[in-house]
Amino acid sequence: MSAHVWATASTKGGAGKTTLIAILAGEIMRLGGTVALIDGDPNTPLLNWVNRSDLAKRIPVIVDTDPEGSELESNIEKASGQAEFVLLDTEGTENARSALAAQLADLVLIPMQYSALDLNEATKVRTFLTKLETRTGRARPNVIVPTRVPAAIRSRTQKGIGDQLTAQGFPVLDPPVLEKDAYRQIFSEGCLLQDLPPAPALTSAHQNAQALLQGLAAIYGAAHAA
Repeated sequence: MSAHVWATASTKGGAGKTTLIAILAGEIMRLGGTVALIDGDPNTPLLNWVNRSDLAKRIPVIVDTDPEGSELESNIEKASGQAEFVLLDTEGTENARSALAAQLADLVLIPMQYSALDLNEATKVRTFLTKLETRTGRARPNVIVPTRVPAAIRSRTQKGIGDQLTAQGFPVLDPPVLEKDAYRQIFSEGCLLQDLPPAPALTSAHQNAQALLQGLAAIYGAAHAA
């Protein structure tokens, strides 16, 4: 069976793409699944993450260096031979590789913070996916994934942008990626969430990670069962 290919898509940096990929990779592995990563960011944040420790022995990372996407399809095939899930992290810019990643993915994740700028960029991605579906006749399941959301306070800006997403009919993942120190810690230490020493503060991060994967799995399953 071929791997399940999930790709991030955002035309700006700082939307939370790499953090989302790392969280999902850890949660899939916690449940016994296997993961391979494709790092399409010139700064190679995923490669840097796994190389901070022995995590590289557990998670293969393929660096895709061509912004034109000439090697992307072959890299996905290579990664598919190594794991059940291929998680593809694109750079925060518009280029041929990012567009091709959306075409090749089984599920497109559109991370965004609750800001007017991120909303504008997420709307551009959704517009592209709609045009792609019209042109090819094949739907690419996709979902907005809010990131870096405070756990306790729902600001006026967050509510207003949430209302705009609803009005436009955008599918939005619930729960969002919450703002957690643990998510920053996994990058500084080169580990998975479950590798961190047990601590009361980690409980909500674990719960958030579990709920994120469950929500995406439900969307993915429903889309591919149709």
